[in-house]
Amino acid sequence: MVADGLVLAGLLPGDDASRRMAVRFTCVAWVVAALAMAFLFRAPVAMVLASGVAQAVMLGALAVAVLYFRYRDLDVRLAPGWRWDLLLWVSAAGFLIIAGWTVWQKISGFLPA
Repeated sequence: MVADGLVLAGLLPGDDASRRMAVRFTCVAWVVAALAMAFLFRAPVAMVLASGVAQAVMLGALAVAVLYFRYRDLDVRLAPGWRWDLLLWVSAAGFLIIAGWTVWQKISGFLPA
C-alpha cells in the first residue's frame, strides 16, 4: 500500500520493478521502525495506547473522506439508496464523535483546572 501511495504521489515510477523494490524496502523499514521504538521507549502499553489514539483520530478523517467521496466523487449510476446514505451518516457521526471524544480526553489532561 505504501508503494502504491508513493506511485500516486509521483515519488516512485509505476513500473513493477520499482514497486517490488518499494514493497521490499517498506517491509524491512516497518519492522526496523517497530523494533527501534520498542527498544527506545520500553513502554509497550503506552505505545499501544498511543496507537489507539492515533486510530481514533484517523477514524474521524476517514469519515470525512468517505462522505466527500460519496457526494463529490461518485458516478450517479452507482449512487446507493437513502437507507445506505442514512447508515453512512450514522456511521460517520459515530466516527466523528469517537475522534472528538478521544482528542478532548487527551487535550483536557493538559488544560489547567
